[in-house]
Amino acid sequence: MRKILLLIYITLSNQLLAENSYFSEDSYRMDEREWESVRQAKKWLENDIRSMKGRDGRITFLHGATMPSVICSPLKITDIQLEVGEELKSIQAGDTARWNFSTDVSGKGKNEIVHIIVKPLDLGLNTNLIIFTDRRTYNLKLISKKYAWTPIVNFTYNASLQSSLLNYKQYKRKKANSYRKQNTFEKSPQSRVDINNLNFNYEIEGDAKWKPLRVYNDGIKTFIQMPKDMSVQEAPALVVLDSSSNKNLVNYRLKEDKYIVDKLFDSAMLLLGVGSDQESIMIYRVDKNSNHKPSNHLKILEGVSNEY
Repeated sequence: MRKILLLIYITLSNQLLAENSYFSEDSYRMDEREWESVRQAKKWLENDIRSMKGRDGRITFLHGATMPSVICSPLKITDIQLEVGEELKSIQAGDTARWNFSTDVSGKGKNEIVHIIVKPLDLGLNTNLIIFTDRRTYNLKLISKKYAWTPIVNFTYNASLQSSLLNYKQYKRKKANSYRKQNTFEKSPQSRVDINNLNFNYEIEGDAKWKPLRVYNDGIKTFIQMPKDMSVQEAPALVVLDSSSNKNLVNYRLKEDKYIVDKLFDSAMLLLGVGSDQESIMIYRVDKNSNHKPSNHLKILEGVSNEY
C-alpha cells in the first residue's frame, strides 16, 4: 500500500515539476483595471445558461451566451457541428500536442454541414478551441474525462431565433390580412347597372343592427346592400339554403357596401358571431306574382333555430 501511495506521489510530483520547468515564473503583477477585465471575462465564462438536449442525442448551446464546455473522452470522438451552409475558415487550439482535430463535411450544396472532430489523447485535459467561419467565431472549452462524454454538439443562434420569430409574425400578419380582406368590404370603381333589369322582390327578416338595406338581382347575380358603416366592420358570413334547408357555401365577394353573389338564390342567411352571441338575418326571394316566400320558409326557420 505504501509503495502504491509513493508511486502516485512521485507521478504527481513529476507532472508538477514538468509544468514548472516548462513555464517561466508568473511574476507579472496586474493592476486593478486588468483584474476587472478578468472578473468580467469570468462572469461570461460562468454564465449559468444551460445546454439543451436536441434530436439524435446532440447537445445544443446558445452561441455567444457563454463559453460552452465540450466534454470529450479518450478513445472516443466528439462531433462539433456548424450551422447549415456555414463555411469553416480555420481552427486554433490551446493544446495541439494532446488533442487531435480533423474536419469533415456532410450534405451537399446549400445543405452542407461542417463537422469538427475532436479526440483527446489523455484524461484530465483542459484547453480551449476557437473556430473561425464565414459567419461567426466560436469559443469553446474542451475537457477530457474517462466516463463523461458529449458525442454530438451543435448550436442555436440569436439571429436564427429572431428570424424564426419574424417569420412567425409575418405569417400571423399575412393570415390576419387575408382574413380581413375576405371579411371586410372593399372599395371599387362604380359599375353601370341597368336598373330596368333589377329585381327587388326580396324580404329581409331579423333584428341585427347590420341588417341589409335591400337585396336585388340583375338576373345573373344577387346584390345585398349593407349599411354604410359595415365597410369598416367585420362582415357577416353568407350561406345559401336549398329547398331542404341545407346550408351551402356560395361564391361571393365584398365590394364597398355590397355582397355580390355569383348566382340567384331563393333563401340565404347572414351570420355574425358564435354561440349565444350569434346574430342572423334571413333573406327570401319573394314570388313576384303571388308575393309569397319560398315554400320551404318555415322549414328553413326551424332548421336555423335548431342549429344556431
